[in-house]
Amino acid sequence: MLPETREALQNLYPAAFQNPGYLRLLEYLLFGTFVDKTNEDFLVIDARTLARLEGREGQVQSRNYVGKHMLEDFQRDVAPLIIENYQYTGGRARIVRRLEAPELSRILHREFTAPRVERTARGVYLETGRSPPKQSRIQATQARLARQEQAEHIAQELDANHPAAALLTFLNTQPTTALKRIIASNFDSAVSTVVNHPEMLLATKRYNLRLLHDVGQDLGHNPAPLYRPSLGDRTVRLFPVEGSYLSLSRDIRKALLSGCDEFDLNAAQLTLSAHIWKIPSLTAALGDRRLHLLGPWALLGQQAGLPIEGPIRPSFRQKVVLKRAVYALLFGAAEKTVQGYLLEGTEGVPGLTQAQVEQLMGSDLMRDILVARRDRQKQIQAEGGITTVFGKWVPLSPGKTGRDHRSLMAEEMQAYELYLLKPVVDYLLHIGSDEVTIAAWQHDGFTLHFKDNTKRARHNKHINQLVKDRAVNDLGMPKWQVELERVTLD
Repeated sequence: MLPETREALQNLYPAAFQNPGYLRLLEYLLFGTFVDKTNEDFLVIDARTLARLEGREGQVQSRNYVGKHMLEDFQRDVAPLIIENYQYTGGRARIVRRLEAPELSRILHREFTAPRVERTARGVYLETGRSPPKQSRIQATQARLARQEQAEHIAQELDANHPAAALLTFLNTQPTTALKRIIASNFDSAVSTVVNHPEMLLATKRYNLRLLHDVGQDLGHNPAPLYRPSLGDRTVRLFPVEGSYLSLSRDIRKALLSGCDEFDLNAAQLTLSAHIWKIPSLTAALGDRRLHLLGPWALLGQQAGLPIEGPIRPSFRQKVVLKRAVYALLFGAAEKTVQGYLLEGTEGVPGLTQAQVEQLMGSDLMRDILVARRDRQKQIQAEGGITTVFGKWVPLSPGKTGRDHRSLMAEEMQAYELYLLKPVVDYLLHIGSDEVTIAAWQHDGFTLHFKDNTKRARHNKHINQLVKDRAVNDLGMPKWQVELERVTLD
């Protein structure tokens, strides 16, 4: 951090600088990014995290550690806290509200928005106030070996026959020199995008600035995300380990990866549901080439009477609202819950009006989706489970720790997502890291950086054709129903 940031924090919280545990907790409260999913102003702070901050990790395993004592002492000596205690029966960890004060907001804003080059040149450690030493060759080797060890540990969690095993290995071991260069050149622009975003909520801005701060700190080592498999093998999807730039809001991540090509299976689960569940009205609408030019989300937007601009690949603000609500509907959310999602909006985008919600939910397309969902649930009940497209049998096992209809339907559709993209995965692994860096892998989409720009168009054309061939030839889907959209981020 900047030396003036440290000095200002020492003036504001002098007692924290008298106790290493307090100082580490202060740093976590100010810069931590492990936020509560329902409120970005609150941080998750379980016993393991508190023990690590206090330097007493060994006592957690023996259950000889009480985390609340650390928090009580911090409140007494440093600053008051707003804490929501854990709920053991609900599986909810303790969360604590970030420290707030007008002066603190000014201090952090200056720290987060300072040019990366300035922080690199003048930065100091919060704990010591000293400038970090230049990374030696030994330190660089240690960092590389530590990441390699973590990647190997992750790989051991995955069966060698898992459909995503080769992809996981590639993602976690690919060279990242090009990625470092991209992030370094786009970093200040990404910060500016957060600060000047017209619709982003203040709490979301703060979260993105903190996460970018972490990304900037990691640039000297390796900013590439590490990926891990699903816990309990409940899906073929791969997930980034907490704290990478993939946790940034979409607009900010796009700014950080500017210059890369982003691919997205347009409305993947909606189009797959139409085909797999045999929803004639939706299949016909999505398979019609004229409606294909409109796009699946604009088609549903029309059903709601939303204002939509442009006849080909039209745009409308409420697309993210529709996506969240419709995907919840597909996998079992109650109609009342879906209506709530449509009304409340998301990502700073306002929701639909009550009249628009009623018009959409009462449309023939939405009623057909609801009927097909009910029929699929009945079929799963009758068969006792599902067999995914990769041949994995998943039994229905309702109960607190089991697998219900919603869980099985999600796993089924997510397997089809990867199945559609599997030829692309094989192609990327074939051309290898000498030609391509996978800057992001996000289930139904991915972001690529091609090292030889003269081959970029050829690669992109081939990737698109691979997905179309898989959809038409292997799944028997209508020619115009599946679309791999590509944009060059700028």
